[in-house]
Amino acid sequence: MDFSTINIETVLKKFPAYKLPPTYRLQRGTGNGCFGDPPGYPTYFTKAVYNSVGNCPHNAPQYVIQYNGVLYAVVGKDLPYEKWSAVYRRLYTSFPVEHPRVRLWINQTYRHFHGCYYNAGKPGSDKTIIWPVPDYKLKTFMDDSRFSDDWRKKERAAVEQENAEITEYARKICTPENHEAVRRIREIYPAYTPELDLIENPPKENIPNWWETEEHAPANADECTEQLKARYGDPWQWKHPVNGSWCQWCGQKKEGGIK
Repeated sequence: MDFSTINIETVLKKFPAYKLPPTYRLQRGTGNGCFGDPPGYPTYFTKAVYNSVGNCPHNAPQYVIQYNGVLYAVVGKDLPYEKWSAVYRRLYTSFPVEHPRVRLWINQTYRHFHGCYYNAGKPGSDKTIIWPVPDYKLKTFMDDSRFSDDWRKKERAAVEQENAEITEYARKICTPENHEAVRRIREIYPAYTPELDLIENPPKENIPNWWETEEHAPANADECTEQLKARYGDPWQWKHPVNGSWCQWCGQKKEGGIK
């Protein structure tokens, strides 16, 4: 695992070292609540502490990061949840936005948030708006010949008017600046410029996960399995390929190449 994004000397080593009691054990793999975080973010490296029956003991840290055989208590049991992100940001040094690992993260973020826009509108309104507006958000005119032509005409017009208002409201909200992928990326890169091509046509192909914690993509199946074990521990299922048709870690498809 690549620790180059962690401020080791100036931040990590300032946290108290933790000695694991004989009856306690560490989380087998690493990573807690890290889906969607940028490459090398500290959340990918955290481990929980468990007692002999698998519970989190009250006298242990919430999370530790293990580096060169030392456990550093980066999130203590007494640290409020709302302050965790501040700890992670102090630990983190981001790559340049053009870095290949960052580009994979950006592509995956656009892929995950395809068509999703943040709505800071009135209380009670949907916080996420989909564009184009999906059919299930629009009204449907239910024609019925038992009613008069005049009533049906007016009802159809009312439905069309309501749909036009729904669509126009969404159009005003769904700008590149409000795209959920852009907002997530700007949490790390505030000056990031929205990529209109990725908004309109996000990647359709699956994107592998090695960029989360590794310096480079695995060169072969053995290296892929080694990286998987370093990240997730050593249960039997963590070996190349992770999925049946393609490897979720290295990205290699089943039908060739990686051996």
